[in-house]
Amino acid sequence: MQAPKTHKLFIDGKFPRSESGRVMPSRTARGEPLALVSQASRKDLRDAVEAARRAQAGWAGASGYLRGQIMYRVAEMLDARRAELQGVLTELGANEEAGKRTAGSPKRANIGKLGRGAPSRTKRGTSAGSSAAGWSPRASVDEAIDLVIHLAGWCDKHVQVLGSVNPVAGPYWNVTTPEAMGVCVAAPWGRNPLVDVVVLGLTPLIAGNAAVVLVRPESALLATPLAEVLATSDVPSGVVNVLTGMHAELLPVAAAHRDVDLVVAGAIPAELEMMVRSGVAENVKRVHVEDPLVSRASPVSRATAVIRASVEMKTVWHPALA
Repeated sequence: MQAPKTHKLFIDGKFPRSESGRVMPSRTARGEPLALVSQASRKDLRDAVEAARRAQAGWAGASGYLRGQIMYRVAEMLDARRAELQGVLTELGANEEAGKRTAGSPKRANIGKLGRGAPSRTKRGTSAGSSAAGWSPRASVDEAIDLVIHLAGWCDKHVQVLGSVNPVAGPYWNVTTPEAMGVCVAAPWGRNPLVDVVVLGLTPLIAGNAAVVLVRPESALLATPLAEVLATSDVPSGVVNVLTGMHAELLPVAAAHRDVDLVVAGAIPAELEMMVRSGVAENVKRVHVEDPLVSRASPVSRATAVIRASVEMKTVWHPALA
């Protein structure tokens, strides 16, 4: 008899259990126990934000060339664990298909339970291990690796692409340049879990942000392989922290947290988005929530929108020499 593996959190380069001691069971499409997943609490979120804040200045101070090298190393490590990631995605795809067959009603579920959105109809010909949204495990891993390589190229180019020299009436140089927002909380939400984690969780890194990635229970088995890739890819401790838990529990706390500078999320349910926007009303932090139609666009275009959302523009005036 094999003991189910307990998947832990990833905070500040370490793999702790949840301070609350809570775990969530993960089962196969046939209902068999597969693993136990740590369920993050508010205290775990606070610890992750503090770790991200400590690491962010050093990460932003690194050259874009160095950040690009590290991001490319992440792509190499993802490629090295291709078989494992495909196996996890196959299991997640099979569970999704089983959930659709037993859903019974297309109405949206209560986000207070698992934070799951409304199930969609299954297309004809969709096999187990693939999604009605059109992704397969192999294609998903390929797409995620390609996207990380694409992001590596952005690290030393986003300043030139987004920045500008502005024409002004006077003897001045007027230059606008992008700077990292700071600490970002990312909440992937979509049918292609690995690509969604890369688009929303890793894209803010290219500008020098640190990230706390909240992985949904439905995709929790991806959290440990992703964290192990980050832990062995020269990414400094605390730059990326990975938590598994309920979005409905953690996202409103992140929105109200005064040391979080940005919240990026997939096409979350309207009720959850309202909770997030209500939480940021007092501290006025930036929120980027993908439109459901945008969430079906190419990963590159989605990542480009996240890059723009994860920077603030700084304009400098300087006297021009005669």
